[in-house]
Amino acid sequence: MAESLLPEAAKRSPFANYDIVVYFGAGLFLIPFLNRYLFQPLKLSWPNFKTDMGSEIANEAVSILSLLFFIYISGHILAYIASQIVEKTVDRAFGKVSSAIILSSQSTPTTRNTVVRALIYNRLVNVKKDGALLSTTVRFLFHLPVLPVYGVMFVLGVFGYYDTRLKPGVLDAVRAKIGQIGAGPIDVTLKSKWYKVLEYYVINRRADAVPRMYNYLVISGLFRSVCLIFLFSIWMTFYYLLHFDLDGDWFLKPLIGSSAQRMGLIELIALMLAYTFCLFSYIKFQRRYAEEAIYAFVFGQD
Repeated sequence: MAESLLPEAAKRSPFANYDIVVYFGAGLFLIPFLNRYLFQPLKLSWPNFKTDMGSEIANEAVSILSLLFFIYISGHILAYIASQIVEKTVDRAFGKVSSAIILSSQSTPTTRNTVVRALIYNRLVNVKKDGALLSTTVRFLFHLPVLPVYGVMFVLGVFGYYDTRLKPGVLDAVRAKIGQIGAGPIDVTLKSKWYKVLEYYVINRRADAVPRMYNYLVISGLFRSVCLIFLFSIWMTFYYLLHFDLDGDWFLKPLIGSSAQRMGLIELIALMLAYTFCLFSYIKFQRRYAEEAIYAFVFGQD
């Protein structure tokens, strides 16, 4: 009897995979970075969650639960800030993932870099025209330490994460089918709002595709939050390197070896590589989520 009820109980669980992996997981991953770059250098103590409940067991239970909720809420805050600083910056440079898929499907391996560079250039020069000058400027200020990385990616054409698995014929099938679902005529173009209609249709009509889509959504959400953690760490490492150049004081404990400045530079490079990897992964899994929805729309059964 208990075994037969277990799947239903799991479906009714108040915490989904997104909560556990993205909110709680990223919040937990944040702790060692806060400890290294803030609490240890500034000699700060962590918040004390102990409360006198009149019982040692109750005290420990409340302390542990308070810590878990602190981590979970921190993950929520982290995800929201990442959506503003990481996600919206990516959207400003590349456009929505649906636009990326259209352009990528129409390009070839030899023309891809030219197409992506033109896309990025056009979207950035039209910031003022789109009424997003202030918000884009503020967001790009957060990315100042990694702008050289973006420049290298742009010049070298490191856009493999942008390649879609969709062939132009699949998008032609979308164009032929999307007007038949009762939402009126919808153009599948760079400037039309076609993807959300398709996404909601798939979520409500293609139940077998939703778990695969959700899996990509969880992974991309995790990498988005981790991007913000590494970006914060890069800023702090820059600050401590600058502080060392000005007065010779080094506040970070060397991870390896004893040469503070040399290890600080190595740590900075490692953080930039980790940030770049997570950014690529975030964009790639965002793209795969959309591709899965499009494939399900074209080839799925109602």
